[in-house]
Amino acid sequence: MVNFDIILELFFILINHSKRINKMQYLKFLTISLPLFLLSCHSTKKIADAKTEKENLTIPEFEGKITYSLTFVDKTGEMSKEQAKMFMGDQQVYTIKGDKYKSEMNGMMKITQYYLGHDTLYTQIGGMNNILWIDVTSNPDQLISFTIDKNADIVAGIHCDLVTIKSTEGITKYYFNKKYKINPINYSKHEYGFWKLLIDKTKALPLKSISDTKDLYIEIVAKEIKEMKVADAEFIVPDLPRVKSPEQ
Repeated sequence: MVNFDIILELFFILINHSKRINKMQYLKFLTISLPLFLLSCHSTKKIADAKTEKENLTIPEFEGKITYSLTFVDKTGEMSKEQAKMFMGDQQVYTIKGDKYKSEMNGMMKITQYYLGHDTLYTQIGGMNNILWIDVTSNPDQLISFTIDKNADIVAGIHCDLVTIKSTEGITKYYFNKKYKINPINYSKHEYGFWKLLIDKTKALPLKSISDTKDLYIEIVAKEIKEMKVADAEFIVPDLPRVKSPEQ
């Protein structure tokens, strides 16, 4: 879903766009996903006891749309909060079905990302005549530590547990409730942004995420959760030339 590593790279695209620099630096993944913008897990304690895990098996996998409010703060001073909002937007709509997801941001850049359950994440930026892609089967970021706190916050009226992740790129806080279940098998190849490991441990979508790095602060908060059947047509990547993202 919301992958903050990719959001961080999108931020650098933003800066280049605002300066009218042609060199485009690409995104590493939401997520949510968003995603967006994301995360990892090597736990020092169990996320749930056997009873909770057994109960969780009865919860159906979430299919539908989550609408998040989106906040960006540029710590480098290159862009004001208003400029970041103008380019990236203040809302992200995340659509998920099984092993597929789509993330749409409402800013001027009209950034849309598609993951189709394989090894590739596609990104379309409004006004570009091609589709950028990255291989999600590897992750350049490195996990340092993570912790889990129960009943850490209430998001959209829903009690959430919290995963706090420290990696070489910064700190991410990921609030989740297992009611919004994801099957880890569907994301077994999605190493990028620690997505595979995160889903293995939480088995759920984030309802709120905070990413705090040296250059950027990003916060997404769910404001509408709509469980619904999603048509496969939602995940059709536009028929445009596909270009591998340049390295940052």
